[in-house]
Amino acid sequence: MSDTPRSTDRSEPLLQEEIRAELEERLLRIRDRSQDDLETALEEESETPAGSSGELSNLPSHPADAASGTAEADRDFRLAERNTQRLNRIDDALYRLREHPEQYGACEVCGEPIALERLQLVPWTRRCAEHVSEAEDREAR
Repeated sequence: MSDTPRSTDRSEPLLQEEIRAELEERLLRIRDRSQDDLETALEEESETPAGSSGELSNLPSHPADAASGTAEADRDFRLAERNTQRLNRIDDALYRLREHPEQYGACEVCGEPIALERLQLVPWTRRCAEHVSEAEDREAR
């Protein structure tokens, strides 16, 4: 089987209207939660070590404290970055679902319908289970 994208000459949506509505609701709930997580991560990232610990100075009293603060800031940054990427994928899925429902639920590689169970678990996915990349699989978790 070739990995070249197949033409998806569909004029009708792959999914029934009620299923699309359920998936849209799920996407919006996940989007809200991801937006909240992003805002929390950005707030924590912007806090100074002194402000968040109650200390009067930004200078760490011990090198281990400085390392801990750096690791925490790095964790917050990665969390914010991951949530931003997820929000972008969700917004893309919502756009496809609303503006091009005939494309939503079709694998971008082979053009075949994505299994409903997969869409329910990862409603922003663009690929069927056969063509999911390892990176996308990790991001879904």
